[in-house]
Amino acid sequence: DTVYLRVFHGRYIEVQGKTVDCNWPDKGTWQAFSFCAPDGDAAKEQGSRRPVRHRDMLRIRAHRGSFLAVPSNAATGAPVTTTRSKTCAEAQFEVFLQHTSVLKHRGLAYFFSRATATTLDADEDESGIRARWADFGDWQAFAVERPPELQRHVALGSLTKEPPRQRQRGRRGSKDSPIKAAAERPSTGDFLGSFAQGTLGGGSCTHKFVDKPMLPAVTRLVAGVAPRASGGVLRAQALRPLLHSKHRCFSMPSMAKVAKDLQAEISHEQEQYQQAKEIQKFLKSTDFKLVETEGDVNMQLERTVGDKQVTIEWQLTSPFDPTADVEGGDQDAGAEYEATDFCITLESKSSGAGVSFYCSTQTGEDHRYVIGNVKSFASKEEKESMSAYNGPEFEDIDEKLQESLDELLAEAGISTELCDFIDAMALDKEQREYIRWLSNLKEFMEK
Repeated sequence: DTVYLRVFHGRYIEVQGKTVDCNWPDKGTWQAFSFCAPDGDAAKEQGSRRPVRHRDMLRIRAHRGSFLAVPSNAATGAPVTTTRSKTCAEAQFEVFLQHTSVLKHRGLAYFFSRATATTLDADEDESGIRARWADFGDWQAFAVERPPELQRHVALGSLTKEPPRQRQRGRRGSKDSPIKAAAERPSTGDFLGSFAQGTLGGGSCTHKFVDKPMLPAVTRLVAGVAPRASGGVLRAQALRPLLHSKHRCFSMPSMAKVAKDLQAEISHEQEQYQQAKEIQKFLKSTDFKLVETEGDVNMQLERTVGDKQVTIEWQLTSPFDPTADVEGGDQDAGAEYEATDFCITLESKSSGAGVSFYCSTQTGEDHRYVIGNVKSFASKEEKESMSAYNGPEFEDIDEKLQESLDELLAEAGISTELCDFIDAMALDKEQREYIRWLSNLKEFMEK
């Protein structure tokens, strides 16, 4: 499946011959890539596909069939190039993900070269892509995006196009419970690379940077936009067309028309908006305190149990229209519902030591969430460290220990009702932030 790799300053990686650059904020043929299995087995690549996961090994294939490769002298500043070899070690990367175990649209990823022990990076003052350091910072973060026609609909790999917009965003237009809407809609995010089942592993590595966590705690990810390393202006996709019409300017009539259309959209959204009953019901019956800030995509619940601080962090859910018809037929009735990723942290107030559970909600009455990694830390510094050990997968832990940890989370307040609340708030927050965005834009147009 086609993906595009956006660097922190807004441009997309492109390949021309053996040159790998990032010159334009466009999604064209030169900027198209796909993910492949690391061993070059063509038969496997034609097999069943699976999502790209944290710590997977993969190759990055350009539009003409060549693969990104890190030269052996990358640490000296040599630019990334391409190779036609399907078994070249320099073309194999271990992928690290931000805040999640499965790669989704606009998710942040870091591509670590196992051959050179360095991470792909970009520089705002240079056009080339390099791999100079074993860091996981802003310069090394790549937002992985789908093709424009697939961004708001079914999982990548289903060949569909977005239908004409009918003044609906996600669950808007329906006053059903956001939880019900979430359970009925297909997944909007998982990237399905050309991977065969069982061909990708999260194998261990001996250098000290590989055990970097799925960057703990929800920080400054804003709707999947990569953070910037400097104060440079983010170059939006709309920038290039504006350069070709530099002699034109906004007129008052055009801004007034935009403001009028925005008001119509605001009125429609406010009319359709209705907060789920589950939200207020949970807040009235729980010891958790909800912490959220207007304009911030992050949310958290907090409570104190003795000397321990319990914190649950998650983000709003991207919009999706569950009622939209997909071109070529109805949506797959068996499509999975989109989970909400969240992190549970139990931390000592006195020592700063604690444990974090990286989880996702799921459907089902018996168990409404699944646990991914379990990370322990001895101090606040270790908790926030980018290179700290992320801990084992929960399913790899001894079964008796799994049961004990499940009981611990239950005592901390993790329940079916809490998972219902997380799903509902993720949807509700997106609705409210969208209305706020419309209002801010309208206010600007009217000034």
